[in-house]
Amino acid sequence: MKKSEAKKRPTPPTVFTEEFKKKIIAEYLESDLTKREILDKYGIRSNSAIQSWMRKYGISDPFGKKDYLGVINLDRLKKKQASPSELELEKKALEKRIRELEQKLEEEQIRSEMLTRVIEIAESDYKLNIRKKPNTK
Repeated sequence: MKKSEAKKRPTPPTVFTEEFKKKIIAEYLESDLTKREILDKYGIRSNSAIQSWMRKYGISDPFGKKDYLGVINLDRLKKKQASPSELELEKKALEKRIRELEQKLEEEQIRSEMLTRVIEIAESDYKLNIRKKPNTK
């Protein structure tokens, strides 16, 4: 039988000691690393391992994305502060977006002025009533 035809056996679940689990939780709570970074660092395959271990030990996640009311947890935002280079890139991106929006606004103002003049010309030259009169219902 060829290797490609051989069925892969599922890997048995890894059993972690209580000390290891507590060490991982402590590292998550005390460092600036995310759960995903810690899982990758220690080669833990389960995506929800840290969360389930914290529940098991009765520890709430102070850095969770949202609490039960759906309000963003500001502690998580304070934990991960952007580096100066990230802030500069974000600032440049926002400035570029502002320039684009200003240009679009200017184009729309010109378009609006053009349409107003076309309507005025049509009403005066062709004696058409294009605009709605203020008294009509």
